[in-house]
Amino acid sequence: MRPECRPRSTATRSSPSTSSTRSAATRWASRDKVGDELAGRGIDRAAADVCLRAFEELDAFDDLVGRSERGVAASRNIAAIMTLAEATPARGRVRFTPRLARGLSYYTGAIMEVAVEGIGSLGGGGRYDGLIGMFSGEQIPACGFSLGLERILVVMGERDMFRGRLAEIGPDVLVTIFDEDLAADSLKLAGELRAAGLRVETYPAALRGGKDLGKAFKYADARQARFVTVVGQDEFKNGQVQIKNMKTGAQQAIARGTVADVITAASRLAPPASHIAPRASDNE
Repeated sequence: MRPECRPRSTATRSSPSTSSTRSAATRWASRDKVGDELAGRGIDRAAADVCLRAFEELDAFDDLVGRSERGVAASRNIAAIMTLAEATPARGRVRFTPRLARGLSYYTGAIMEVAVEGIGSLGGGGRYDGLIGMFSGEQIPACGFSLGLERILVVMGERDMFRGRLAEIGPDVLVTIFDEDLAADSLKLAGELRAAGLRVETYPAALRGGKDLGKAFKYADARQARFVTVVGQDEFKNGQVQIKNMKTGAQQAIARGTVADVITAASRLAPPASHIAPRASDNE
């Protein structure tokens, strides 16, 4: 992987699914066993060592994938994912490792695993461009993963993450991505709105400069979203956000720093029960 494609600070030498407590001697012993097996299958020992070293040493990995166009393209894809992740609540929590592997053959791009320290994997998946077409006849690029529900419930219970009452159906706001070059900023906006206590969903595709805005509005209507945000090039330059009220159809450009307050006020969202201030009528 080229130096400009992957910041060193985001890389790690082991995947979440690999025990970090194994000694270096144990890891090398395991590597030697794999090397022996590959050699036994007729693979040149030197070639096997190059591949195995790439799983242990990031410089060796960079050199290996940089030898082919597919490797370089994959490196750029991973770099883009890492960059976009920095604009989301996942910032600082995403690590790249060449050691992660998944056995299903329909993956066509990056794969991933979600893990909690002390518990292990909670889910995994990746990019698969041909899977949906196998069943629908229409080729639709997609990215998905499966979750270990029982483990998630255990983690949520231990961390007291269950709320006393469930929020009503539908997100408060659907955040759109006007164009690919504004993706990071839109993801950052989604994170800011979530931090303000809003239920936020991100539209799953860029709007191609606004050409697919109508599709996004239809999606928002189907998801029962209260508002939709749009940040085009002009809004980005002016520090503004276009918001549309899906109930009234009203649309306006407002300062970015006021978006959460405007949506909260317009939606008449009640604060959590523990923070509800007494009404004047309560004391009458």
